[in-house]
Amino acid sequence: MPGPSMDLGLHKSLIDKTSPLDNLVHNCFYTRINPFVSLLEPKLHTPALAFSRCPFSFTVVCAISLHYSEKHEVYQIAMHFAKTAAANALIHGWKSVELCQAYILLSIYAVPARRWEEDHSWSYTGLAIRIATDLNLHILPPKKPTTEQQELEMLNHTRIWIICFNIDKSTATQFGKPSTLKEDFIVRKSLEWYKSSPNNHPCDVHIIAYTSLFRIVNKFHQDVFSDPTVPNSLNRSIDFREVTLEHDRLLTNCRQEWAERFERDSDHSDAACEFRVKLLPFYTNYAKLVMFSFGFQNAFQRGIEADDEVFFTRSLESAKTVVTVLVDSLVPTGYIRFAPDGYFVFAAFASAFMLKVCRPAFYRPPWPWSEFLTYICCSFYAQNAQGLSPRGLKQRSTK
Repeated sequence: MPGPSMDLGLHKSLIDKTSPLDNLVHNCFYTRINPFVSLLEPKLHTPALAFSRCPFSFTVVCAISLHYSEKHEVYQIAMHFAKTAAANALIHGWKSVELCQAYILLSIYAVPARRWEEDHSWSYTGLAIRIATDLNLHILPPKKPTTEQQELEMLNHTRIWIICFNIDKSTATQFGKPSTLKEDFIVRKSLEWYKSSPNNHPCDVHIIAYTSLFRIVNKFHQDVFSDPTVPNSLNRSIDFREVTLEHDRLLTNCRQEWAERFERDSDHSDAACEFRVKLLPFYTNYAKLVMFSFGFQNAFQRGIEADDEVFFTRSLESAKTVVTVLVDSLVPTGYIRFAPDGYFVFAAFASAFMLKVCRPAFYRPPWPWSEFLTYICCSFYAQNAQGLSPRGLKQRSTK
């Protein structure tokens, strides 16, 4: 006979009587995980309502929460069921915003994989985008809401679409893949959306800030990959120095603008909001590192010249800031241990870049090598001291 998962009414009754599930989702997910994505609205996505709308979404939320709860040993089992539910939902399930949210969560908090062929985070991102497009989340509803519930639902739809845009650009940058979504009306007009209603989530302001950053990075990629006559579209005839410095200026202005907006519009009494404020220099300097590394690589391939020093110094400065912000600013908040892998990929890329330019081929007398090498040693020691080193290396950190 089918179990209670097939009877939504019965399962809702069981959930209402079972407080541990409610505590698991609310106390773990909303306080530790949701601050990183701001994907679920607590007023809408209670455990009972989440399951009645989309059992798959409920399963994913519980599985991810188990990883950071006292029952973390059953995480692998829970994620096995979550991945099975992901396949079944794609084939047999109804399209819904909750289904889209579940795929977004799986793309961000994917099961660690040893090989690229085993990593499905990119595929989950694509599924979320396709479902969101099928549901017309990229189109603003023609009618205004008449109740608070309707307004929460409409804000939720817009939030999901903007998050899809952000994840698409972020994942494309991280994996070196072409992005899927183009800037549309919602993205272009999103600058003031976070304060369009009293029912906006407190973290909406941070979502839009990162949208502004990703729009600049996306414009940089469009300028760099603008040659249709070569297989990878990389345009080697452009002035990398001019293009990169222009977008660096745009990123600097963007960070300054949003720092002022955060001071004015962010909820400083909310720990999650304060954490997301501290992410602004982390994201900004990672974006700068990605941009300047393009010019640095191009300069190295054609032969480093005197004018190319800006690529080295700006790349090094950005890489140092990424690691410094992670160690000195983000780790003390206590949130970083619940972060998705992407945050550690950003820091690992910055660290790997700094180590790679230690090669003698990059040596130039004006470059501050003693300060640079000292900083690397101190940064990795600080990471080990905070317990951020890979498993098995923490015990040898003092050596």
